[in-house]
Amino acid sequence: KVRGSYIFDKSPVNNDYMDVLVPVDDRHLFGTGLGWKINDKYTLDLSYTYLLGTSLGGHTDQNAVSEANKQVSYRNGSSHLAGLSVKYTF
Repeated sequence: KVRGSYIFDKSPVNNDYMDVLVPVDDRHLFGTGLGWKINDKYTLDLSYTYLLGTSLGGHTDQNAVSEANKQVSYRNGSSHLAGLSVKYTF
């Protein structure tokens, strides 16, 4: 089997109250995969997803004790995700 996917993941972050520990921006995820039925008991699946983050900018939370109201920006974020699964049916 051949599989494909696309996900648009909209950022839930308010740009006026950003957290520097979690760079959450709008993201595009492009995925593909292959699946094989080896026999009646086993299947094998391979997957790959490319995550592309969009640029995001704002300020940290003004109520935070340290690093309050600092300019924050994220640019050129991306990730490569690979997966392998083996299924056994009994």
